[in-house]
Amino acid sequence: AALGLEKYRFGEIGQPQTIETLIEAVEETLQDRDFEILMLRAKGLTLQEMGDHLGFTGERARQLAQRAVDNAIAYAPIARELLAPLDSELKSKGIVSLTDARMLLDCNQVQSIRLLTILTGVEYEFGQEAVSLFDAEQRNSLERLLRERMKQGPLSSHGKTIELADLLTDAPKKHGKVIKPLIESGLSAVSMFAVNRLIGTGWLKSFIGSQLVAAGVNGLFFDEISTGGAFQSSAELHEFIGDETDVLEDGRFRRAGGIYRKGDEIVAFLKLAEGPLTCTELMEMSSQKWHQPNLTGKYLSPLYEVVLIDRGLYVHAEKVNLSVRDVKRIANWGAELLHGGKTSVSAEFLLELFQESALGLSVETPYQLVSIIAKHPDVKRLSNNLQLAHKDFFDDSEVYLAATDPDLAAQWHPEKNGDAKPENVRPTTNTIYWWMCEKGHEFQASAVYRTRAIRSCPGCQERWTLTKIRHFVSSLQKHLDSLSPAELYVIFQQSGLWQKGGKARGFVKALATGRFPKQQIERFVAGEPSLVDNFVNDDEFDLTDAVLDDQLDSTEPETQTEAKNATNTDTKQDDNNTDKLPKVRTKQALEALDFQISASTDSEAADFLVASAKAKIWSHAYRDSEGAVAEAQSHGESPYAREVANLFLHELREATELEIPDGYSFSIDSQICDPNVMWRFRFVIVSDMEIGLALAQEKHFPRFLPQESWMLR
Repeated sequence: AALGLEKYRFGEIGQPQTIETLIEAVEETLQDRDFEILMLRAKGLTLQEMGDHLGFTGERARQLAQRAVDNAIAYAPIARELLAPLDSELKSKGIVSLTDARMLLDCNQVQSIRLLTILTGVEYEFGQEAVSLFDAEQRNSLERLLRERMKQGPLSSHGKTIELADLLTDAPKKHGKVIKPLIESGLSAVSMFAVNRLIGTGWLKSFIGSQLVAAGVNGLFFDEISTGGAFQSSAELHEFIGDETDVLEDGRFRRAGGIYRKGDEIVAFLKLAEGPLTCTELMEMSSQKWHQPNLTGKYLSPLYEVVLIDRGLYVHAEKVNLSVRDVKRIANWGAELLHGGKTSVSAEFLLELFQESALGLSVETPYQLVSIIAKHPDVKRLSNNLQLAHKDFFDDSEVYLAATDPDLAAQWHPEKNGDAKPENVRPTTNTIYWWMCEKGHEFQASAVYRTRAIRSCPGCQERWTLTKIRHFVSSLQKHLDSLSPAELYVIFQQSGLWQKGGKARGFVKALATGRFPKQQIERFVAGEPSLVDNFVNDDEFDLTDAVLDDQLDSTEPETQTEAKNATNTDTKQDDNNTDKLPKVRTKQALEALDFQISASTDSEAADFLVASAKAKIWSHAYRDSEGAVAEAQSHGESPYAREVANLFLHELREATELEIPDGYSFSIDSQICDPNVMWRFRFVIVSDMEIGLALAQEKHFPRFLPQESWMLR
């Protein structure tokens, strides 16, 4: 300047001090076409687009653009000086929003910033909303590294930036090769704004959504959602996600949708209830249609607001002085304790450890603790037992037949069971499998029957001794009042006692009538002299010699199908046949079914016994529907008993919710009345059989009739 070079280089105006004056100076210096080409380039046009606009090839456009830059070379230092604030910001953050870039350079036009980079030869990547230092390859590597790291957990941030060196830890070499030059150029970290720009809002929204989907009906608190530090508050996150989530009263984010909101009503019932509620009570209170397995498995069991305090009894967590965060802490504690263990742990032992822990929370019963810990996604509850294990480490082999009963597993049929093997079949299953004894006899039986009842092969089984019969009758004794003669016949027939009872076969036939004197049975089981001795010692002795009964032989149907028809236990039986079933409570029917199925080796027999049990439960429901429902909800250990209980509850709900169609009324013997549960259920059965009103013509069947018709009748 002292030598007058500024005036020589820039004329009377002197060196440009702003971007606007720089552009004016460049325009005065260059020919019109050269300046036009520079400005087209500054607008973001590609070389081919420039060529199309000016009427020549892309290569010619490149040559002209380079000539224009060369002719304006004197302005490069000034452009670099004007660009310095943005360059410094980019080297500290990696990406800067266009709004911030314009503020830094006191410039309103993005194309003016682009012109500075063209004059200086600096390569920035311009997007619609931001400008960055990264080229396409660098951007791709950073994007992949950030996304993978976010999936592993929260990003390790220092203040409001992410260190590039941290990202390269354990990263593939191909990414290190691309990103290390950035670090060497002075870019040691990228801002959270840059992180958000790199990973993309679409991917981030999808990533957050996937976390909420995995959380299911429970949702996540703000501090549990991995966002890479993109949001400083739950309000910011909610604004970002919008209507895709619900925010619960305690601040948790949960995926929006009916399947997630369906349990809210149930939680509200439990919160307002003065005491514990059963699943059945909750279904009756709800305005929605529920099936018990769905309500229990998808809502009551996993929901953090719900705690099981005893078998079948649920309360809101607040009723036991626990918050959702408290329940999560306990569940996490349990999962961490079970982590790495290959065996299951009992609830009693867990409760002892919990009471000695430093959590400072109150849990009073094993049921309560198991209910809470089992909510953790990494924990599994073993069947209906109060046993817990870690899903990732538990050795399932310890619960399968090969480990629990190797002698029985040795009789597994090597060819007829498909993929089922002793190594993947539980000893408590009621599924029927093929077996083969050491003598080569092939037969079918359930695993539970062979482990709990008769272990020997039917083909090898010796005749029943009196001692064996006494032991068998002892196990059956408490269920005798709950079993019909046909059910007793099936049990004796399936156990082999009917065929191989020897001299005691007469006693077995008499016992199957269901009218054998109870005191005599008790004396026989106790090993005392009893009426059974007469059957054993006298082949001609008959129960009619002791009680008034002359139809003993009629209790032995020729076939099992005949037995089914004789008892007529299907729910479509008439009122007279209903009386043939023992009038027992639901609890007794289910307990008896557990015993019967374990004593059955035939799927056809099992189906018959299941149908008979359900008929007895319905008989109980006709007498006491509330009692039947409560006992069906809380009893039934075996899969068969649980299946029967659930089926009954489903049918009862259908019957009670049955609405009389418009234009129809209900009548019995032409008398209009409200249908009771029994008749409602019968109409449901008729509807399910798709014969509808056709059966309404039967003499004793109640009818839904058009109102004008019943008046004529």
